[in-house]
Amino acid sequence: MQLTKPQSEIFCSPSRFRAVVAGRRFGKTFLSTGEILRAAIGGANRNCWYVAPTYGAAKEIAWDMLIQTIPEEYIAKTNETSLTIRLINGSVISLKGAEKPNNLRGRALDFVVLDEFADMRPEAWNEVLRPSLSDRQGHALFIGTPKGRNHFYDLWAKGLDGADGWDSFQYTTLQGGNVPAEEIEQARNDLDKRTFNQEYCAEFVTYSG
Repeated sequence: MQLTKPQSEIFCSPSRFRAVVAGRRFGKTFLSTGEILRAAIGGANRNCWYVAPTYGAAKEIAWDMLIQTIPEEYIAKTNETSLTIRLINGSVISLKGAEKPNNLRGRALDFVVLDEFADMRPEAWNEVLRPSLSDRQGHALFIGTPKGRNHFYDLWAKGLDGADGWDSFQYTTLQGGNVPAEEIEQARNDLDKRTFNQEYCAEFVTYSG
């Protein structure tokens, strides 16, 4: 996979838990698929999940990209109904929705991506997915655009505060390298300042009223 420099910085971080705040069109899903593939081929019989705020979003955002990214010779079986991909080494990649966090209980995990974590209920991580990583000492990647100073901000701040095992990143849309500067300037003119700072500058903006 050809990663951009910011994506490579995230990909190469050795930290167990990584929180990435990025502007729109940064390439979050592309990076997520690369992360999941690396985890799944890194050992036999691994269980790796991509979790989106809803099941429908997981399918719409990541399914086609995963199928296109994973080399055919790595795949033993795919099931679009259950959104699972079984690799020849026995590892399974599954796409999940976080609408009902309790439905995610019961499986030991080696790796999980929580995409647009700001739009999920915090208990999806605290009460369900974090314990699922414990017996295998699994890793997690949180990634998304900020939505005020909510639970995503709290996790992202762990890396800034030097919490053991955590690393945090923040990139604007421009730094992502996928959107030209002229388009970003046009968006700056079209949007109010707070919305632009949140969606394109990846800032944790606090809204009131």
